[in-house]
Amino acid sequence: MKATLHLHPALWALLLPVTVDRRVSDIWRSCIMQVNGHSSIDDVIDDDELHHKSVQLIKFLNEWSGIGDTVPKRVEALYTALYERGYLEIADVELILLWLNELIQAGYKFPQIISKFTVAVRTYTGDLHKLNDRLLPSFGMFVDRAVTDILFVLDDESDADHKLGDCLKQNFSVTYEALPTQWKTLFHGTASTHPKYARIGYDRQQWSTFYMDKQVHSDYIGVIDSDGMLFSMMHPVHSMFSSDGRIMLKGILGDHNFNDKVALKADSEIDFMWVNRMPMWYRYETFQFVRNHISRIWNTSFDDAFAEFSKSLYSQFNIMSSYASKFEGKHYRVILNTDTNGAISVGSNGGVPTDIRIGCCRSFDIGCVGSDRNNDDHLLTYGTNAVNAVNRTVTTEAYYKNVYAYLKQVRPDALARMKETCDLYLKGQWKPLCTVDSIAKIKQ
Repeated sequence: MKATLHLHPALWALLLPVTVDRRVSDIWRSCIMQVNGHSSIDDVIDDDELHHKSVQLIKFLNEWSGIGDTVPKRVEALYTALYERGYLEIADVELILLWLNELIQAGYKFPQIISKFTVAVRTYTGDLHKLNDRLLPSFGMFVDRAVTDILFVLDDESDADHKLGDCLKQNFSVTYEALPTQWKTLFHGTASTHPKYARIGYDRQQWSTFYMDKQVHSDYIGVIDSDGMLFSMMHPVHSMFSSDGRIMLKGILGDHNFNDKVALKADSEIDFMWVNRMPMWYRYETFQFVRNHISRIWNTSFDDAFAEFSKSLYSQFNIMSSYASKFEGKHYRVILNTDTNGAISVGSNGGVPTDIRIGCCRSFDIGCVGSDRNNDDHLLTYGTNAVNAVNRTVTTEAYYKNVYAYLKQVRPDALARMKETCDLYLKGQWKPLCTVDSIAKIKQ
């Protein structure tokens, strides 16, 4: 006989599934509610079929990531997924919903959900020099990895990309995206005449952005280009959300990509890409919603629609952000360059080393030159566009006040690495982990 003591905060997780074999009911509950791999599963389950199903359950749970802002929402989503995959029967789904509702009615306080953030980079081996130029070192300077994950999405069919991925895995998360079977009709490389963009691979990168939720299982996904960079400490709240708690969408009036409105079959009045502020942050759910919306208004699959509207100039970020601003306004807030309040940004598509120097100075008091400590422009600029933000010093100082308070909570060893990376980069001594020569030596 064995007994387990559970505290009151664990009450929500104690309901036993009733539609599974009683020999594993408590084990499966532990796996489902605690994501417990149960190291002794080989000892307690001697039935081959039941053992195999339990192993498959654990594999599914390790890969599953819930989206929802409350524990009841995530539990409902998980039980629904388990039912759809045949691990539980519908009676268990109905039972858990009754259980959660009873707890809510009784005034039970569920644990708070801690939001998950991921910065995603869709790239390939050919962009390694860009990654090493600014993006990778800036990740080392300005991201608290305990809170924000960094994911690189590479080409699955490329041996070179797999070698790069093996190298990047030492410090980052890595996944691979398969080449779509219909890629020859899906990607054209005709949207622009500029050599940088007139490539099938560029179309593939933009297409991939629409499917980033298939690669990332976080509440919030920030997409940044491989030639981008961060230029100041990325506070996990104040660099992404406006004062009213909505995700900031930064733009200027006038869309420079005329096929954005073709994709949405509606006027696209704002250009969110032209300001070159990154990462572009979106809710996990928004990616699916955008694809569904385009599929519905085109009366075809999203991919078929993409194959058409991608033939001329378009921006995946403009399409995503335009949809979000029009249909998910309670989650997103558009802030134009004419807004006198301004909007904080800590990254860009492009940029210059001076931006990073100012960020190191303002964030860590490292590498300061001249008036860097008083700079009140670098967080509020919209690329080369005029910005009407007033009280810039007040806004900038308020952001860094939040940063300094946050840095006090960062693990000392992590903070030391950030400062060291800033120092090495500014002195020209930062050494990339992955180079063309180093990944060439990796054996597959």
